[in-house]
Amino acid sequence: MKRHMALEWAGKRFESTLEAGVDLSIGLGPGPSATAWFCPPVAIEPVVMGDWVGSIQAGAPVNFQNVRFNPHGNGTHTECLSHVSDSPLHVGAALTHSFWPALLIEATPSADGGIRADNVRSTENSGFPALIIRTLPNRPEDKFRDYSNTHPAWIDPELMRFWVEQGVEHLLIDLPSVDPEVDEGRLSAHKVFWGLDRGQPRTQCTITELVYVPQALELGIYLLELQLAPFRMDAAPSRPILYRLHS
Repeated sequence: MKRHMALEWAGKRFESTLEAGVDLSIGLGPGPSATAWFCPPVAIEPVVMGDWVGSIQAGAPVNFQNVRFNPHGNGTHTECLSHVSDSPLHVGAALTHSFWPALLIEATPSADGGIRADNVRSTENSGFPALIIRTLPNRPEDKFRDYSNTHPAWIDPELMRFWVEQGVEHLLIDLPSVDPEVDEGRLSAHKVFWGLDRGQPRTQCTITELVYVPQALELGIYLLELQLAPFRMDAAPSRPILYRLHS
């Protein structure tokens, strides 16, 4: 039996089939995965205590492993205000709900890598609390790409300010950052998004980076479920899932 969810948004009623969710996350684990910022690959190693090795293959009754990774440089992650400020906020406290009306748009960066208003393609007006950006060219191999020293695309602060004014609180993008890889520490788009340029911190807002949005997903309105590992720090691995909404 299929499970359905109904949602009312902006005076309209939408429905979604929860079995049809599309996972946008790039997972952590052994083997190739999206990385950035010169972070080493994820390392997963069995615990060793004397002669005991935490691996079933080594004769233990269970697998018992340590994991080493950087949430900003290994796979899909969600970050909060404390990423660029000395706020004690952790990302789990910033994400107050799991489900959000979301708009999927597409952007073709300019020659300098900037994503500006005239680079964006959308089938709807903005004003949704969650915004997902699929940048072009969009290739399946991006899920395994090392973005370090490749100067990926970035969001122009003025476009980010427009989205903030439109009410976007949760931004998801298939790039390692909303700012240029090298910007002398300005982090302008981050700071605009979190209201630090106006001295009005937006503590309830998050940015999710290094997602992968399949090209088969049509632009338009979705229900976003944003699952988050409960790390008490500025960022954590996350699993965004999109469900198509039908009016």
